[in-house]
Amino acid sequence: MDDFGAIYDRMSANYSAIVNMMGVIYSQIQNNSGNSQLLDTLQELGDIAKGMLQSQISFTETYCKDSIKDSLVSNLIDRYDTLQYELNKTNGRTL
Repeated sequence: MDDFGAIYDRMSANYSAIVNMMGVIYSQIQNNSGNSQLLDTLQELGDIAKGMLQSQISFTETYCKDSIKDSLVSNLIDRYDTLQYELNKTNGRTL
């Protein structure tokens, strides 16, 4: 696929936008720890972000050149694992 790089980069930009939104909400949670709606919103955005990463992993496995595929997929899996860890940590907190 000739446009792989452009599509991959756009997928990464969309993921980053969601993560930035999550950061804003996380800051709001820190300032208003009794607001469970904010925590729910953070978790829902996290689910969307995880879905985006899963799609990007599938896209990369299908269309990426073999020479860089393993590296890109490994980086995406690391992002996914980090996101999952942070969501679990945030969800387990008593706010």
